[in-house]
Amino acid sequence: MGPRSDHEVISRSPADPSTVLGAYPLIGSAALLVPLEGAVLAQPAWASSVGPRVTALTKWANSVEADAEALAVLIAREVGKPITEARGEVSRTVSILRYFAQAALDPAGEVYPGSSRTETLITDRLPLGVVLVICPWNFPAAIPTWKIAPALAYGNAVLFRPSSSALAVASRLVALGEPHLPKGLLSLVPSRSTDLGRLIDDPRVAGVSFTGSAPVGASLVGRLAARGAAIQAEMGGQNPSIVLGDADLDMAARTIAQASM
Repeated sequence: MGPRSDHEVISRSPADPSTVLGAYPLIGSAALLVPLEGAVLAQPAWASSVGPRVTALTKWANSVEADAEALAVLIAREVGKPITEARGEVSRTVSILRYFAQAALDPAGEVYPGSSRTETLITDRLPLGVVLVICPWNFPAAIPTWKIAPALAYGNAVLFRPSSSALAVASRLVALGEPHLPKGLLSLVPSRSTDLGRLIDDPRVAGVSFTGSAPVGASLVGRLAARGAAIQAEMGGQNPSIVLGDADLDMAARTIAQASM
């Protein structure tokens, strides 16, 4: 990531800071209400029929697959990931989209016996509405996709706030999906953490999915719980491991290094 002002982020390659990958305006607190309102409007029709969801996610997978090499190169250039791992991440991104395109067709509830032979109890799972996904930089395509794809598959609208260190990849990922989705259903919302509170505390945001640091995640859990909204928080460190005395130390060292990096 390059210089960051109050208004935009300049994305630069960590391998060559003179290489600018893009300039991305930050959305201020009040302006965040525009994509939120668009998501609120788009979500009910999206939730009303499963067929368009299956088709849209499948087409998005096809678009990412067709753009695979360019997207992998962009991942490598923006976050410094080795190209082999970047290609693997893109492949995984395609698989996630295809998986949830079909998962949308899974049963949406269960049937239970009632208190008599003439009664049947039926459960029905409904979408939350609008969800906010907050993502880190280390898997800039796969982590957003494994949050966004299931949210869309089950009838939700999504506001996607990527890391400021991975805005070029996030923009490309959304651009590949937007042509297949209704207007307003998926919006990229790059913003300062202080401004993002406008969405986190808005009652129209029914849920948040977060991957990041433990302090930020704990704060989000408290804020969402206070208003009875759903939150999923993946908070972690650097893959701590326990190596027992009888372990193969060479194998343990390789495993730990691979798991961490």
